[in-house]
Amino acid sequence: MTNKENNKRRGATSPTKQTEIILDQFSTADLRAWQKASDSIEEFHVRLYYHLEGLRNVHRREIIKSLQSATPICEELERWVRIVDYKYSLKPLSAMGSLISGGRFNIGNDINPSAFPPFAALYVAENYSTAHAEKFGIPDTDERDGLSGSELALRKPSSFTSVNISGRVATSLSFLIKMWASRIAVISK
Repeated sequence: MTNKENNKRRGATSPTKQTEIILDQFSTADLRAWQKASDSIEEFHVRLYYHLEGLRNVHRREIIKSLQSATPICEELERWVRIVDYKYSLKPLSAMGSLISGGRFNIGNDINPSAFPPFAALYVAENYSTAHAEKFGIPDTDERDGLSGSELALRKPSSFTSVNISGRVATSLSFLIKMWASRIAVISK
């Protein structure tokens, strides 16, 4: 009697098959088309940036005057959320990570610091789902093809820390104006 027949006789079941989930499927032609589109988008953004930089230099005085007349901002935060990698859990309110590599709202040291002076930003969100989406590119509540937001972000929930933040944030644009004005002076020299 073979092992298979013996297992059947004893009521043993065969090993469970693992289910594979195909996340994406594409061809070499697709890759070429995406690369061409990516190159076009990059060229557009470079042209747009330098066009806008020129306009900012032309209208520098008016922009600074407008910023100086802006009303200071004061915002109450009640249980807002910040997510940091686990290794930074002891200092969750440090913005030092944003200086390592820039984000949507700041410039980090990963960009030429002589052309673009770095400045930090502290990324916080009004709720956990938004903080998760900001940090990982997908809300935690999203589920696609049976995979959770954390699984799609390739992150275990134990690999990061979320903290709640409450308090008042008050700011004036004066320090930004000084930094921005000096940056324009450096660029236009």
